[in-house]
Amino acid sequence: SGSAPGVFSDRRGSRWRGAHFVGCANFTMLPILQRLAHSGLIWRGRVDGGQRLTLSTGYPELDAILPGGGWPCGALVEVCLPCDGIGEIQLFLPSMVALSACSRWLLWAQTPYIPYAPALVNAGINLEYLWILRLRRGDPNLPWAVEKALRTEACGMVLAWPQRLTATTVRRLQLAAETGGSIGVFFHSRQDAKLPAAVRLELQPSSRGLQVQVCKARGASQGGTVYLKLAP
Repeated sequence: SGSAPGVFSDRRGSRWRGAHFVGCANFTMLPILQRLAHSGLIWRGRVDGGQRLTLSTGYPELDAILPGGGWPCGALVEVCLPCDGIGEIQLFLPSMVALSACSRWLLWAQTPYIPYAPALVNAGINLEYLWILRLRRGDPNLPWAVEKALRTEACGMVLAWPQRLTATTVRRLQLAAETGGSIGVFFHSRQDAKLPAAVRLELQPSSRGLQVQVCKARGASQGGTVYLKLAP
């Protein structure tokens, strides 16, 4: 199957298995993004005549089918999946490792399970830069908190599991991501309404690895599908 070692634990503590700026060509990189660019982890690409800043996903085959060669900085990524724990966190681990190594904060908002700290440390994430936000189900403060994080230059990536997001809220989150140069990742089931995100992925476990289908990517004429072998 496409599952990989868990980065979550359940409430009892047992293990649970489970970089591009969308803007104009005269975009000025934030100082912290310049550090990433100098490290070789983030670069500028040109898509549809516009300059894009991208952070590598850590998977060359996935980078190859994403416009600019990576996750869009200053934009939102939508991830549709049939259930939790099929490898969706591992998909973003390489990027989170790179961001935390450059002292950019990570926020996980409303995670379905408690993160398993030893697995994250083994993967290379600096836990000093990881924040976990858990609110009551349906708490209206979740979008506000995510917006504040995305707007902050020091935050590199937000992973969020919201229940419902209005079009107005999504627009505010997009503007916040553009302001901070951060990446907002939103997980939901395929039954939920699609978001106006820059990238939309559909994940599915398979015998060949985690199936990642790029259903939409701003700046690309068509998507593509890859199968990723996650760490055993």
